[in-house]
Amino acid sequence: MTDVVLLQILGYIFWFGLALLVVLVFRKEVKALVGSLTSFNVAGAHFELGDNKTTIESYAMLSEIFVELLSSIDAAEQLYPMISDQNARRLAKFTLQYAAEVPKNEQDTELLKGVGHILGRKGLYDEAIKIYDALLKKTPDELNVLNLKGVVLLNTDKPKEIERAKKIYNQLVSMYPRVGMVWFNRSLAQSLLGQYEGALSDLEKLIELEYWKVDAHMLMDPLLKPLQRAKPKEFEKLQAKIQNLIEKSN
Repeated sequence: MTDVVLLQILGYIFWFGLALLVVLVFRKEVKALVGSLTSFNVAGAHFELGDNKTTIESYAMLSEIFVELLSSIDAAEQLYPMISDQNARRLAKFTLQYAAEVPKNEQDTELLKGVGHILGRKGLYDEAIKIYDALLKKTPDELNVLNLKGVVLLNTDKPKEIERAKKIYNQLVSMYPRVGMVWFNRSLAQSLLGQYEGALSDLEKLIELEYWKVDAHMLMDPLLKPLQRAKPKEFEKLQAKIQNLIEKSN
């Protein structure tokens, strides 16, 4: 299958995914409207309600698959390069409407996380943060959502936003002291802010927590480059310590 064909298919799935979200938001209105229709067009496809039940079911299945993909962070990570910037902005607009209008107890939390991840990866930081803030109104202390928001703030490359990320990770370190991921992300924030001693201390804590078993290449993260340049000897010692631990564990 060529890239052009793949992108065309994804384009259709994208619009049917949005169509499914429309049904979730305006389900009463859609039900009444569909009851009065005999045919309709979506994304260039024409449907005769009386004759093409199988076709409608097939496209509904595609839309459900797309929504399921968005509901997985791993799948969203694979999907985001295939979504154009224009469609990412459309997805952001609609998802923010979904978050605002659908009752919180009826929202698909994993879907919102997945869309937020895609928007962050596409550089739509403000929109991603708004989605995470909407989720945090429902569960203000949720580890995954706070972490995802912190990652987006780190990637803005703006000192004020990175400082906000650090405050989030300060909170998470207190709440989840045995979770290596939050120590690691706080070390990234401190590296970017020039707080090198704090970054080194957090990386030492990561070694204590054996986070190198989760990510043996953690010191290769590009956000640690400022720390590596400022503290080359200390950084090399950390690298040697992790390598030694890895060799001993094999």
